[in-house]
Amino acid sequence: MSSRYASETFLRRDDAGRPTPSVKSIETPTKSRTARLKTFGELIDLHIDDMCDVGKSPRRSKAAALAMLQRHLGKCNIAALDRERLIRFGRDRAAQGAGPMTLGIDIGFIKLILSHAAAVHGLPVKVEPVDLARIALKRLGGVGKGCERDRRPTQDELDRLVAHFDSNPLQIAPVGRIIRFAVASAMRQEEICKARWSELDSRTRMLLIRDRKDPRDKKGNNQRIPLFATTGYDAWAIVEEQRTKRSNDDDRIFPFNHRSVGTAFRRGCADLGIHSSWAWSRTRENAVIALKPESLVELAAHEFDSGDAELQPPPFGTIDATALHIAQLIKAELAQRESANELYIDSLITLFGVHLLRKYTSQKKPTAKLTSGLSSSSTRRLQEFLSENFARKLSVGELAAVAGFSPGHFIQAFTKTFGTPPHSHVVKLRLDFAEKLLVKGSLTVAEVAYLSGFSSQSHLTASMTKHRSTTPTQMRARRER
Repeated sequence: MSSRYASETFLRRDDAGRPTPSVKSIETPTKSRTARLKTFGELIDLHIDDMCDVGKSPRRSKAAALAMLQRHLGKCNIAALDRERLIRFGRDRAAQGAGPMTLGIDIGFIKLILSHAAAVHGLPVKVEPVDLARIALKRLGGVGKGCERDRRPTQDELDRLVAHFDSNPLQIAPVGRIIRFAVASAMRQEEICKARWSELDSRTRMLLIRDRKDPRDKKGNNQRIPLFATTGYDAWAIVEEQRTKRSNDDDRIFPFNHRSVGTAFRRGCADLGIHSSWAWSRTRENAVIALKPESLVELAAHEFDSGDAELQPPPFGTIDATALHIAQLIKAELAQRESANELYIDSLITLFGVHLLRKYTSQKKPTAKLTSGLSSSSTRRLQEFLSENFARKLSVGELAAVAGFSPGHFIQAFTKTFGTPPHSHVVKLRLDFAEKLLVKGSLTVAEVAYLSGFSSQSHLTASMTKHRSTTPTQMRARRER
């Protein structure tokens, strides 16, 4: 804010020189201040001040990176920050142990500081040397993707660590319990130490995690996660165990500093000679598929004529390729831009449930391969049922009941008889009916979509484009010709 503008804003000139909260909150650096900026460190300070003014102060990781740049390049004159100087900085960082991904992040922050100064304040700084330095460092092996560290802890290592911490009378934080909870819930130690009793739903056994870490922006990224036993540790039982240890009114479930917990964990690993690099250097995605216990019991009754649906989780670290594949198919379908095929999702969840029952309960039987499809009477009943109900919401259980099969066997038998799985056959029936209505031409495309069982006009258009290589509008136009 210039002095001339300020003097015209206040009733008295002297008032303009007095600092007030309202002026300070919107004040931007004057030209005289930016003209005095000579070093890269001053540009860093300028960037931090600007971000704080708009309520976006650097978080821990960014603040640490900027502090490092202050130490290494803070005294460097802006004009001297050329390609050669940046390459030398990269080589120095690599010699100090910075990996390719870390160095790439460092270079990115340098470009951020320079581009901010140029774009926001119009300073005559160049960002091209940063791009050239990145290219050079990449070709020299200094910048690149991080090395994936995906070693899983063994059950023996986990048991030793838990026993080590549980047997230490001087250990205040329940690190053993936190380790078990971390494995059971897939939560980070900081998230665990911030979880609150007031955000725990005992009825649904769901826990709200606020500002969960995200590669884009974790602020406001609140998620509810289920607490159950699928890894050999029961997350809900651990929370109940922690409840019995509660000794004050602190709302945190694990009222301890996450950094202290991390320090204790690393010390324990060192004491036991366990390599503690279990972190991943890139973002991991998780898909949680939760089946209601009563649904599993019902499925077990249909598949095995037994109500035994008590799961026996595999050892921690087990990778079930079949379950993973089904989960990936479910995730891919739910990620579709248009509405997901509900019957397809239901089919996948049914197959997922059958797989769990066959592999992780006492009903461990090999999957039976059908040698024949549906009987002629079952086929006829299904055709009659679908001709009247294809446009409404259908479930695998409902169709299986009409055919007289268990849900798991029904999907196999239907596919063998009709040549396509149930969800594909229903889509065909819906598209056939939509085409007939489009030919008549008396209804709008939106009305046709609704009557044919599609969720919207765009859903019909997407399905027709995918399966018939045309659109409703094009089909109607061709028919009219």
